[in-house]
Amino acid sequence: MKTTRAIWGGLVLLMLAGSVRAGRDMTYVEGLIAREYYELAIEHLDEMRTRADVPEEDKVLIPLKLGRINNALAAQESDPQGKERYLARAAQHLEEFATSNPKHEQILNVSLERVDILSGRAQTFEMRYRTETDVRKKAEIRKQTEDFYRKGLEAAKTIVDEATKKVKELRPQAVANQRLMKTFWVYYEAQMRGMFLLGHQEYLWAQLYPAKDDNRKKHLETAVTHFDTAIKQRPKTNVTFDSHVRRGMCLRELAVFEKNAKERDKKVKAALDAFMSALTVKKTPLTAGTRAEAHFQKALTAEQLADYEAAASAADGYLSEHPLGKNSFRGQQALLVKARSLGRLAKTELDRKEPDWQETYNEALRAVKEVLPDYPSIREEADKLVQAWGPMFPVVREVVISPLIAAAQAKKLYAERKLDEAIEKYREVITLSGDREEYADFAEDAWKAVGKVYYDTRRLYMSALAWRELLVRFPDTFQGAEFAWARTEIFRYLYNASGEDRFDLDEYLGSLSFFVEHFPKDERVYQASTESAKVYAIRGELTKAAEIWSKTDPENPRYAEAMTEAGELYHQAFVNLAKAGQGATPKATEHLSLCTERLRQAADAKRPAGSKENYNALALARLVQIFTDEAVPQPESARKVPPLVDEFRRRFPQETALVPAVLLAGAQAYVMMEKPYEAEKLALDIEKGYAGGVEYETVKQLMVVAFQRADPARANEWQKKQVGGDLSKAPDTQLETLGNRAWQQKNYPLATRCFVELVRRYRNKDPNKHRGYEDSLAAIHFAAAKYAEAKSFYGKFLPDARTRYERSKTVTDRNKLLLAMRRLAECEEMGGDPNAGIKLWNEFSGLVFASAPPNEWFEARYHLANCYYRLKQYNAAKDIIKRVEVLYGGFGTDQELKVRVETLKKTVGYETTNSR
Repeated sequence: MKTTRAIWGGLVLLMLAGSVRAGRDMTYVEGLIAREYYELAIEHLDEMRTRADVPEEDKVLIPLKLGRINNALAAQESDPQGKERYLARAAQHLEEFATSNPKHEQILNVSLERVDILSGRAQTFEMRYRTETDVRKKAEIRKQTEDFYRKGLEAAKTIVDEATKKVKELRPQAVANQRLMKTFWVYYEAQMRGMFLLGHQEYLWAQLYPAKDDNRKKHLETAVTHFDTAIKQRPKTNVTFDSHVRRGMCLRELAVFEKNAKERDKKVKAALDAFMSALTVKKTPLTAGTRAEAHFQKALTAEQLADYEAAASAADGYLSEHPLGKNSFRGQQALLVKARSLGRLAKTELDRKEPDWQETYNEALRAVKEVLPDYPSIREEADKLVQAWGPMFPVVREVVISPLIAAAQAKKLYAERKLDEAIEKYREVITLSGDREEYADFAEDAWKAVGKVYYDTRRLYMSALAWRELLVRFPDTFQGAEFAWARTEIFRYLYNASGEDRFDLDEYLGSLSFFVEHFPKDERVYQASTESAKVYAIRGELTKAAEIWSKTDPENPRYAEAMTEAGELYHQAFVNLAKAGQGATPKATEHLSLCTERLRQAADAKRPAGSKENYNALALARLVQIFTDEAVPQPESARKVPPLVDEFRRRFPQETALVPAVLLAGAQAYVMMEKPYEAEKLALDIEKGYAGGVEYETVKQLMVVAFQRADPARANEWQKKQVGGDLSKAPDTQLETLGNRAWQQKNYPLATRCFVELVRRYRNKDPNKHRGYEDSLAAIHFAAAKYAEAKSFYGKFLPDARTRYERSKTVTDRNKLLLAMRRLAECEEMGGDPNAGIKLWNEFSGLVFASAPPNEWFEARYHLANCYYRLKQYNAAKDIIKRVEVLYGGFGTDQELKVRVETLKKTVGYETTNSR
């Protein structure tokens, strides 16, 4: 069924990767995979299939990359059915690669990925095993789980055997032969990863058994043997690190089988040595976060050995090494281990009458204070620790100072830029103020200051938490709406920076809901509601999102837009049920009813003066299309269409982008009502006013079918019109071949005409092909590398890019927004308003920036400088370049970008000495 985007001018959201040059596509995809932008990587790989400028050796690898991505998505999926879907797609893509390229040097990687698939399937069955209550079914599921682990082991062993044989064969010759050395490394790395997978499979299989089951022990011991083999290999690879960590985890679990306490401690110490060995390996870990995880496992193990000082130190190691630090569930666990270990260490020091016990105890208390309320189970354990410590330690009397003095000290520390000390002092102000009314102003100001200091030091999450406390404790605080809105902006940024991280997503929703509830008269309430609806849509909670849109005040100038969005979401919820075979259920009927009700409200809403988009017309057009589509399973719905078509023609004759689609839908309805002559009237209206559009080609085919039995002569007349149509002069394949040949021969005008026609044909027919043809058209305009031609292209497609960008804000895929934003920014830069380009490139920079700037961030800064150059603000352009070079030593690793930057530097008169 057609969406709002398809009806509005026939436009669909195009997911294009901007100006990625030919030959760089696979590097770009690898970067997306490394940053876990998996959906965007899939989109780019799909459109690479249709592009003529992508090298064949890269196209060959597309199925392998898709298999790898789907394996990674499966590993992140906690729902068994969702995990199975990803694994099935991974298997399909890997089979495609293996069938087409049986002798490719990457074929071993296919086998390795297949082992991961078997492991993933075993885990899905294990999930079901743990939740199944029927004894018979439970036994069957367990058997299937073990079968998958067994197959995974067999597959991994085959890989190791094959790779080991090739390594022995190639090692002597590879030293003197560069080509053979490359092949040697392919097999050597496969051998190492295969060894790791053997151990990993055994470890996972062991988890299927109870803690002290002999079968668990057998699998853990076998896993240790495999990890030992991988660790002994030379030279080291990234697998060596992971093998040490997993080996340590196995040894610690094996300790429970030792009946003798000394032997048990010996086994745990061996586990500790394994984690310490991992941390000395210089190779990068196989998976992100594994190094920090080694610190955490070391902390648990040291705590088990009662080496509390080492445990606390290792927990600190996790907190400092992991990108999220304490702001994750594992980070909070590390804090708890640290607090628990320091508390026990303090008690030991107290018993020994060592003077340092109080400092250790205070450090333990500080660790407890950092445990966030967002993790109730950990917070509960932390509170129990403090309660247990009460009777263990004597009360330490401190000199009591007033909040006034503490506040003055905090301000002084802030002025001296001793920011961490300032935070501690402001927290002291809050503690000293307590719930006393006379000190409330001090506490209120302190919460504001804590949030500001965290914000200044880019600890945004902590800043938002501080301002949340401020608003909860002092709901009437001065400029409360500004602090509440700042919270929403922080969580919006954190969500965009981390992708679809569920924790940040929940915080974002909470901040938006708080703003709407507490500041209903603020002019930003509609924006907050809108963003809240979008987030629920992202989470797949379509009806929840629709309910939020539906609550929009009828007096709001954007009421028609809100009701249109609500109608679309209810319709998508109905479509989802219909696809699942539940289209006739009461819930589906309710969704469809609410959809048509909201669209009717949108159609009848008052249109605000000066509004660019006519949502009244859009909503009515959607009603026409929805009832037409529903007439297929429910013929009575067709009778509702003609009155709506008449209403549309009466009210919105000026909406020429929508009229032909509405007329076509009306003709389709009449045909379904077996009134071909009424349908022909609308078809002739399309012929009269819109003969150059795709709707005319469609209605000609419709008329041929409609009159075949009722009036064969009329059918023949329409058949003649169909044959004589301009679009039928060249078949698609012929047109594509001609366009590609013209492109290769640098006949850009002919190539452009061919691909413009193909883009028009596939706009509403096949989104994937349409994306590919659109991208080819863009590449043709850029092929000569002349800015004059590029500007002409951008100027031509600027309105479409603006529409895609505005529409993409409402869809459920953040990556689509980034792509549309990038395309619009390029359009504004080259063929539109460079000032608008500056705003968009700044926003794009913020969305893609992470702890280490990626190449796309450097490219965005280059485009930003180029916008200032086009505005003849040369000093501003030079300042952008200077800041990047001073902070990061240059514009990343992309050589082509560096050449463009150097050209721009010469153009704006940038001196080399300015760069430092």
